[in-house]
Amino acid sequence: MVVVATGQGLAQRTLLSYISASITSVTGCLVDCARSGGDTITLAGANFGSCCASVIVGDVACTGVRHDDINPHGLLTCTLAPDKGTLKSIIFQQNRGQVTYVQSYSISFIECQQGKKSKDFFAFFA
Repeated sequence: MVVVATGQGLAQRTLLSYISASITSVTGCLVDCARSGGDTITLAGANFGSCCASVIVGDVACTGVRHDDINPHGLLTCTLAPDKGTLKSIIFQQNRGQVTYVQSYSISFIECQQGKKSKDFFAFFA
């Protein structure tokens, strides 16, 4: 329990903190992911929290983050948002909790061939 002086008296807040999450594997689309988004990745590990975690690839949040029904603290999936580039870092954050930088894994989106335009590129920037 934390007691906070508010100027109006004292307020009590209960804070919940998990041990830092550990990510043991990332599966799904890791290479040549669609620039238009929609590919799925799965993170496995421990100490995710029971719900509401966030996953960021590069600097773009994944959508549809879903904790597993059987193992919510250790398995979740999410959908990649539209993006471009290669070797994007993966960042995991517990609900209102600690940030974990996922080591040994990255996400790369389909690259355009030199001198050619990608349909995905235009869908992303339309």
